Amino acid sequence: MANSGNLINRRFCPKCGSAIFHTRAGLDGKIVVRTSSLHDPEIAKPNRANYLSSAESWDHIDPALSSDEKMTTGK
Repeated sequence: MANSGNLINRRFCPKCGSAIFHTRAGLDGKIVVRTSSLHDPEIAKPNRANYLSSAESWDHIDPALSSDEKMTTGK
């Protein structure tokens, strides 16, 4: 269950159990891919930053990205 109350459908690697991606009710047609699951994470560029209210003090957030203090609102 997401912070919004929407259901999340998480998908995991059947061999090692690592998180691969998830979909969420309310964001039809969108898939959230875990960059840690990619062989080359450099091929995926971020288009938004979520949970800014939980960011660590040392975490650099690109100010050019769309952002939300909590989870994305689907904008």
